[in-house]
Amino acid sequence: MLQITEIWRYPIKSCRGFQVEQAWLDSRGLVGDRRWMLIDAKGRMLTQRQYHKLALVEVTEVALQHSLPQPVKPDLLPLSVKAPGMPELIVNPLTQQQRSSSPLRRVQIWQDTCHACLAEDSAHQWFSKYLAQPTWLVEQPNTMQRPIDPNYASLDAEGHYQQVAFSDGFPLLLISQESLDDLNDRISHAKHAASIAMASFRPNLVIGGCDAYAEDQARQLIIQGDNLQSFNIVKPCSRCVIPSINLRTGQIQQEPTRTLKTYRQGVHGDRNDPQIYFGQNLLLGHTLLTQTKLYPQPIHVGSRAELRE
Repeated sequence: MLQITEIWRYPIKSCRGFQVEQAWLDSRGLVGDRRWMLIDAKGRMLTQRQYHKLALVEVTEVALQHSLPQPVKPDLLPLSVKAPGMPELIVNPLTQQQRSSSPLRRVQIWQDTCHACLAEDSAHQWFSKYLAQPTWLVEQPNTMQRPIDPNYASLDAEGHYQQVAFSDGFPLLLISQESLDDLNDRISHAKHAASIAMASFRPNLVIGGCDAYAEDQARQLIIQGDNLQSFNIVKPCSRCVIPSINLRTGQIQQEPTRTLKTYRQGVHGDRNDPQIYFGQNLLLGHTLLTQTKLYPQPIHVGSRAELRE
């Protein structure tokens, strides 16, 4: 039986994520996923690609002692940020008044430019010290517009292209456990290195109970529950150096890139394509696009799922 086996969220782009038992959706993906980002003095994103030690930055949510409307949505929770040699940093979500009064900062994510709100100055000081360069933490305002590539995106109920937060290009990433198991078997047989953890690939949704790479052959992921939730599988995920950053040391290692190059280079085996691919990018299906502003039923670990071609 195919089911959701893991759900991951990454509050700050390129810092560590964590597993959750359930997650809510909005029009940009999982609520609380990559709604914060680090930038330099020119507003350009900072990631593990340039600063491998960001792989050591642990981000968790701080439980609130006072009551809030249930369930507590992640965007209402403070974040605890920890890293080797650094004191704990608490990042409070910006209030509506702070968002409206704070000047917007122009930021750049790859070729996209948009506007974001600066976090408290304590975050600027903390990350600047950790990375040894001027660094700012910014939060995505609800008004931020960053449309997904129209070659892949659908129109929502209001006729607008789907939006994405601070993810590289798509709101959700899907990987099957069987795909990772197959990769680790290949690494083991080659006697190259220890197994690679799922966390190295930074998925949002992990499924189990299918053949390895079954996600590559499907066009839709359906999650069953009180209401069916559909996602369009639109593009294989090309992998950069990040999966090869050791999550314990922050240093580059040869795996999994070395093994992936032997059998995952090029879409459908096209060896003229130098990219390696692992996992599939997802977009919200049409029915979800009309509902997500209302926070429908969350996705749960253990929910039954289906891959459709």
